[in-house]
Amino acid sequence: MQPHCPLKVAALGIHYFPAPTLRATLMISKLNTNFGLQVFILGVNFSEQKLVKKALQSFYALGPTTSERILAKYSIHPLAKVGSLAPRTVTALTAELSTMTIETDARKIIRENIGRLKDMGSYRGRRHAMGLPTRGQRTRTQIETAKKLNRAKRSF
Repeated sequence: MQPHCPLKVAALGIHYFPAPTLRATLMISKLNTNFGLQVFILGVNFSEQKLVKKALQSFYALGPTTSERILAKYSIHPLAKVGSLAPRTVTALTAELSTMTIETDARKIIRENIGRLKDMGSYRGRRHAMGLPTRGQRTRTQIETAKKLNRAKRSF
């Protein structure tokens, strides 16, 4: 068998590209998945493959019901992916989320409410201070781990 000569093949007008090896194919696919399109919603980076509903639920204080309402408001299918959204829709979602009390603001409100209960000296406030359940759960046997991990430093 005669060795392959690229000059003769090029002279005939035939372009020869060697088949990529399996390793090269895997490396290319990894590069494509790692550096896929990224969409920014309210300053958070989301992969184009992530569902819009799950992306919305990743924000603190946004649950399934609120995310479904937002999807319905902007006529987005529940199984739509972030990469399929139009830039105009992404801007509208960002504007909607910026008007809501989420992330740091929601955490601050919850912290203030717990602090108010503690200052007031209510039963719930004392339970929060001791790191015990506040909603009437059993404490004899089932919260040993919580009592160890949630214990606040108390000075007597």
